[in-house]
Amino acid sequence: MREALAISSEEGLKEQWQRHENMHHMLWDGLKSMGLKSFVENDSERLVTVNTITVRHSASGNCRAVHTTLG
Repeated sequence: MREALAISSEEGLKEQWQRHENMHHMLWDGLKSMGLKSFVENDSERLVTVNTITVRHSASGNCRAVHTTLG
């Protein structure tokens, strides 16, 4: 926790939120290029910290968790 707070203090809160927003847009660019669609249809209503996709009914039995680390 101490290290996370130190990193946060060094980066700055405004910069952290900007980084989250940038990563959010990069993620959605990639998801859209894969043909995936957001559960929240209106881009302006999406949160940069929560990302959800719609799952086709036929694929719901084959869902797998995917973990991706973005720099």
